[in-house]
Amino acid sequence: MEYHQIGDTDLEVSAIMLGTLVFGGSFWGGSKEEECLDAVRCAIDLGVNFIDTAPIYGNGDSERIVGKAIQGKREKVFIATKCGLIGKGDNITHNLTASSILNEVEASLRRLRIEYIDLYQCHWPDPDTPFQETFETLAKLQEKGKIRHVGVSNYGVALIKKALPYTQIVTSQDQYSLLDRSIEKELLPFAREKGIGILAYGPLAGGILTGKYKEPPQLKTADARKFFYQYYE
Repeated sequence: MEYHQIGDTDLEVSAIMLGTLVFGGSFWGGSKEEECLDAVRCAIDLGVNFIDTAPIYGNGDSERIVGKAIQGKREKVFIATKCGLIGKGDNITHNLTASSILNEVEASLRRLRIEYIDLYQCHWPDPDTPFQETFETLAKLQEKGKIRHVGVSNYGVALIKKALPYTQIVTSQDQYSLLDRSIEKELLPFAREKGIGILAYGPLAGGILTGKYKEPPQLKTADARKFFYQYYE
């Protein structure tokens, strides 16, 4: 396994990161908890030390499963999770207010069964909340030791620039694969200049690049591949 240091942080992470969107069964056609637990344990045994999750994945089940899987292995892994997407039934709202972030971080710590989060990311921008409120809240969580580093996801260069005055942004998580190279135009050069690490999601284009599909799969409406990735059309 190769390892890379993120910017000027102490995060020396595996080149392969374990994403856990499928954990919890929702969004991706269902999953079995024991198989998810085995996946985490196997990844760690193979040298993966970076695990990414989010409260919205499985409505909290993804974080709970990750927390269960890393018991006794906490010192071997860096945990990344997120805030800002709130599930209400079939609806998802964006909320990066101070009060919502404070509630979310405590809930994530409980589900993950850890004392601090290595990388805490804003999952998607919240156009209704001032950047100062969001990122000063994250800076205070750093001071309290609840989180170690701050990252963003799906922000783009213009929005990252608006966040930088309030706290250091060490990572940007974005869709990136051989079928979607859009971040190469602006985000990658900007990230190199600022020492921001890029965390690629969807590197296999939702599974298309594995070669396992001989024809378009029949996906349920709630399956993330149906609405999030365009390749199945």
